[in-house]
Amino acid sequence: KAATIHERYHSGDHMKKARSLRNIACMHWKKHELDAALEILNTALAMYNRLISAEHPEVAECLEAIASIYDEKGDFATALAYYERQLKIG
Repeated sequence: KAATIHERYHSGDHMKKARSLRNIACMHWKKHELDAALEILNTALAMYNRLISAEHPEVAECLEAIASIYDEKGDFATALAYYERQLKIG
């Protein structure tokens, strides 16, 4: 519902919309809907990359969430790659 509201008032890319997407993804993660969470997080990450610097803390938080989900799925190589990207940001 939040994403729909943001779309109405902020069509296209917007920071609030990206944050809402990240929050929605976290809810899917908590429900163990890992593939849905990853899909939404990747959408949020792409939006962040269009809006802000790749070194922004919001990007780092998104990368960390993606890494954690891959870790939970047992895909340790992919998780490590995302953790390393996140670490470069700080």
